[in-house]
Amino acid sequence: ERREEPSIYEATTATLFEIVQQLPNRHQSAILVGHNPSFEELANGLIAGGDNAALSRFGGSMQTGALAVIDFPVDRWNKIVGGSGTLAHFITPAFAEAEK
Repeated sequence: ERREEPSIYEATTATLFEIVQQLPNRHQSAILVGHNPSFEELANGLIAGGDNAALSRFGGSMQTGALAVIDFPVDRWNKIVGGSGTLAHFITPAFAEAEK
């Protein structure tokens, strides 16, 4: 299922967090695409730990074109709280190119 959310473009971090918490529970995963600084702030607010290599590449910064895969130990989107996510993967265009 694809859903466009026009408010993401200029959303604050709080708005992005609300969007995540309001995702339908029938979905076990979601992809959000947007812009900084809000996406970087959201990632920093959600990530508590994770894969060491991914954390090193992330370094607290969502570079242009980056993909962060964040896992949460919850069964409902509205149970996600700040600092509860685990960074499973962090891929930048440069990293993806180097892995070819």
